[in-house]
Amino acid sequence: MPDKNVETDKCSKAIYSFISAYAKTIKNKSIMDVGCGTGLYTSIFNINKNKIFGLDIDDHRKKEYQANFIFKKYGGNKIPFRSNYFDFVVSFDVLEHVEDDVNFIKEINRVIKKGGQCLITTPNRYRLSNFIKILIGQAPKYPLLLADEGHLGKQVHIREYTKSDLKNLFQNIKVNNLRIKPFWFGLRGNLNTGLEKPFIPFLSQYWFISYNKK
Repeated sequence: MPDKNVETDKCSKAIYSFISAYAKTIKNKSIMDVGCGTGLYTSIFNINKNKIFGLDIDDHRKKEYQANFIFKKYGGNKIPFRSNYFDFVVSFDVLEHVEDDVNFIKEINRVIKKGGQCLITTPNRYRLSNFIKILIGQAPKYPLLLADEGHLGKQVHIREYTKSDLKNLFQNIKVNNLRIKPFWFGLRGNLNTGLEKPFIPFLSQYWFISYNKK
């Protein structure tokens, strides 16, 4: 594993493994990662003669990933590519940080080719750790400050989503085969224990959203 957090955190390790398996199925395609961050997940797609682009509002790429894809800055509103450009668009742990989530989804859909695919991941608002906090009267309040500093700078979740929230978000977007699947169930941090396939879906750690553009 190329990242210490992936090696130690069971949820991160499961996500990395899932994305790695997903990437192996993609060949000779143009792929964009919106909100590429350090470049960890973006770099996974640098196989099978794919052409990879990473977008972010600032360049937070770690040195070891910089040669793996073409980086472009963007202001977070209009994606700087023409419509129907990419075969695949991915975005990992970004949607919850975006002020205008409707525009974000529309822009992603705009740059995907007809029939192209999209994969988005975002934390579940009612993941097990949050559900426990709600039960003891300490429900998270949004915007939720996660970090003031670090490699990626200040990190704030503007909102988090239930499955119903995500269905509503995508209801006016022209997509086929919309799938919103739960991923991982457990507790992170010191307990660091869980299962990749949640047996209580509404308490899953993540939602994995995928679709094809109409």
